[in-house]
Amino acid sequence: MTRLRSNVRVLAATAVVACAGWLGTERLASQQQSPVSHEEVYGQQEFPYAQKKPPIKWDGPRRMQPQGEQIDGAVINGRDYIFYGHYWSQGVSIVDVTDPAKPEVVSFIKNRDPMGHYTKVLVNHKNIMMLPIGTLTELDQAKRKPIKEHGVSFYDINDPKNPKFLSFYKTAPGTLINKGVHYSWFVDDYAYLSAPVEGYGGRIFLILDARDPRNPKEVGRWHYPGQHTAAGEKLEASVERMDAHGSMTNRDGTVGFYCVLGDPPGGVNILDIRDKANPKLLSRIDLSPPMTPGYFGVHNVVTMDSRKIMAMMHEGAGNSLLRPQMTGWVVDMKDPAKPVILSILPIPQGFDRTVPARFGPHNAHENQPGSLIDDYMFYISWFRGGLRIFDLSDPKHPVEAGFFLPPDPKYRTDDITWNGKPGDPNGSELSSLNHVYVDQRGLIYTSGYNDGLYILEYTGPRPQGSVTALEEAKRSRERQIAAAAAAQRR
Repeated sequence: MTRLRSNVRVLAATAVVACAGWLGTERLASQQQSPVSHEEVYGQQEFPYAQKKPPIKWDGPRRMQPQGEQIDGAVINGRDYIFYGHYWSQGVSIVDVTDPAKPEVVSFIKNRDPMGHYTKVLVNHKNIMMLPIGTLTELDQAKRKPIKEHGVSFYDINDPKNPKFLSFYKTAPGTLINKGVHYSWFVDDYAYLSAPVEGYGGRIFLILDARDPRNPKEVGRWHYPGQHTAAGEKLEASVERMDAHGSMTNRDGTVGFYCVLGDPPGGVNILDIRDKANPKLLSRIDLSPPMTPGYFGVHNVVTMDSRKIMAMMHEGAGNSLLRPQMTGWVVDMKDPAKPVILSILPIPQGFDRTVPARFGPHNAHENQPGSLIDDYMFYISWFRGGLRIFDLSDPKHPVEAGFFLPPDPKYRTDDITWNGKPGDPNGSELSSLNHVYVDQRGLIYTSGYNDGLYILEYTGPRPQGSVTALEEAKRSRERQIAAAAAAQRR
């Protein structure tokens, strides 16, 4: 279909390559730079297969690192930065986006395990960055090996050009588990991990005290009854599998969300985590029944705390004619012990559902402290459906306010690249946006497996609550810039 933009303006479109002094930048309606040669790519130390034969069959020159998974951001020393996690370069680029039309990579943090990638990039109010490491599951089964480094790294990024490694917390010491820490959360001084832990079947909800990021310590954990296999527990017969795909909280860290993406019963376990040492189950949103097989799971949630609602997303999959059509749900959270589903997000129309490409929700802007905290607008990636923006001012009747569909990429570097053919279900030469982050200026950063990084601006109408949120975020940014300037004068 024709690539379209509704109420969205493109500021920059980049293929970020943070290594060997090379930065490729593509702009719409401009000539593309020359691709990097095979020799340059293979020799880059930031790529763990450097100076070895990569497990990828290259069909002509390709850029090494347009693909992205996770994005976070912060204002540091009066400048705007984003932290951009990658798959195949297996690390994190720190990008100065003070001028959003000219993003500049200032440093790169290499992944600590060649079979892994950073599944999340999270920065707290002290400019401490947490990087959970997960298995590079897109590797061909014959070449895949269990990662050794199950856990999270902490970095001091108060000088973004010189990030300082502080510590690594290993969640499963002494064992090889073919998983890894997955969708996690870091607010204030506590980290909430979707973590593999020895003696448990499937990942559990794990809480770290990171007030001293050089020495993080576990303070609490919660598992679904039956996961603690070392203690002789067994899941009840109706539960085929239990695994924390996402471990998240609301903004003040009082309510936790153990999101289950997989077999029934799926859904979300909602936890009281005011006592970090003793998380307690408050309630459960169970979508099985009424939903059909393949629609039980919840990828992650986004809370809109000032309005006591949240959105939860189901992860889109391959050919949508063969699977239930995924979307998102809006939930009333006035009483976390009694959540009420209010509505579902309208499914974008006009797509050829016979195309064997992922279509449906994935990650969304999470209203992290330090970003745009907008409890009225919902920004979400929809894989082949691009970026979608929903007005949730009436949570019972969500309305799509804007969208962005990038052009299909010219290079293919995503999953199953080495043995793939055009039309592979979970990886293709088609556009597939994966993550969304919105900064305090209201600028939107979205990335995909093949697409690179787009910097966008929503130009359409906003409900008054969203207007107020954006004004407050801009004032907060201005105060941070003024404080940095005053500190430099002293």
